[in-house]
Amino acid sequence: MRIFLKTSFFVLVLMLLSSMGIVVAQIAPTSVQCGQIIEGEFLRADNEGAQEYTLSLAPGDRITVSGDTVGAYLKYAIRVFAPTTGVVASDDYVHRDEPHAESNVLSERGTYTIRVWSNGPGLYTLYIGCTLRDGTVIAPGDVPVSHQVTTSTSASLTQDVPEFGFAGLAPVDFANVARLTIPANVPMTGAITPNGGEILGYLVNGSEGDVLELRFTRLSGNLNLGLIVLSQNNELAFQASLITTNSLITQFTLPSTGEYTVGVFRVDLLPVSQPEPTAFQIQATLNP
Repeated sequence: MRIFLKTSFFVLVLMLLSSMGIVVAQIAPTSVQCGQIIEGEFLRADNEGAQEYTLSLAPGDRITVSGDTVGAYLKYAIRVFAPTTGVVASDDYVHRDEPHAESNVLSERGTYTIRVWSNGPGLYTLYIGCTLRDGTVIAPGDVPVSHQVTTSTSASLTQDVPEFGFAGLAPVDFANVARLTIPANVPMTGAITPNGGEILGYLVNGSEGDVLELRFTRLSGNLNLGLIVLSQNNELAFQASLITTNSLITQFTLPSTGEYTVGVFRVDLLPVSQPEPTAFQIQATLNP
């Protein structure tokens, strides 16, 4: 079994800045989907206030991103980048109050990046539409999710919340999670900052029928933490959250042979009024 954890000096620096009351910028793109309508806010202009969103596309797909603004003065620009081959759609790099960027048929498979930047502070809306290779049209609004984003905080997701029921969780992109090798069966610690969008990940090698035991504990702080286990085929094997509890121990049987990602990240199912840097400990054991 191999287990990896994303921890870095950068996380510790973010925790220190947060404790000092210093605002930090959006540190990672926000994962979105075709069909979403995204609401965001620029707090600064041009490249200093640029914001990014990522989504997965395949050969034969096309993407269209358009936008509008609140008020008479804000203007912004849109560019869409392929995973490795550069810009595939833009609005000619011109700031507009209704920008529009549309790609031709895409060739590359992978994670595409939508980048927006403005001439100043203000509220904006993005409309993401896609036409898939098989002709399926996914129009903006087909996925009823809205992201509220600023340059000074990580993205937070709001959904159409039922009057009484479970509001659900936001999509979380693990494509670019950095990893460090750690010894097997050893409790490891990590940290999530109030202003950051950190995703900390392990990799566990297992076989079909193996039992995986996870021990997950919040050591300090008050952020709500999500825990997921994904197969190498992006199938969800387990999901839980630390909301009003501080620890959990669980065991479950792996459905297939291969690598499993154990991920920890912030969730906002019950947001706290005064978020604090939050440390946690996690241990993974096969066939305990």
